[in-house]
This record gives sequence, structure tokens and C-alpha cells, in this order.
Amino acid sequence: MLRPAQRVGFGGLGPPLIVGGTGDRILRIAAAEADIVSVAGAFQIRGRPPGTMRIGTAAEVGERVRFARRCAGSGPTGSSGTH
Repeated sequence: MLRPAQRVGFGGLGPPLIVGGTGDRILRIAAAEADIVSVAGAFQIRGRPPGTMRIGTAAEVGERVRFARRCAGSGPTGSSGTH
């Protein structure tokens, strides 16, 4: 039986799992479960229909990165390298 060359994600049986978004809930899930966390640059506009997005500022995206790092338990400068 052929097996994937990657041995990272999905219990060591496949490619790394990447999860991303901008909201607190998805970033907490990503920090806890994913091998790679991605922070989107698009933000839902509050009070508008779902999918009504705007491009975030560098400061907003930076805050989301810091939030995800805190959730993952890594330091302020980067990945802990343990996940």
C-alpha cells in the first residue's frame, strides 16, 4: 500500500494540517489542532450579511498573529517549534 511521504499531520500519516481565519474561535482551534496556523487578511464587516468582507490593516493582522501565538503557547517573537 502506498503511503504519503509526509509524516506530520493526521496522526503522522499525511501532510500537515493547515487551519486559518481571523476570528477568535477559529484561531483557538487552529492553535490547538493545526500543524500550520494561517491568519487571513480579510475581516467580516460587523452588522453586514455573512461574506461581506474588508481587507484588514497590518496592525489588525498583527494583532491576530499575536493572539494565535498566545493561544498556541509560543513566545511573542515566533513559533515555539513544538507543534
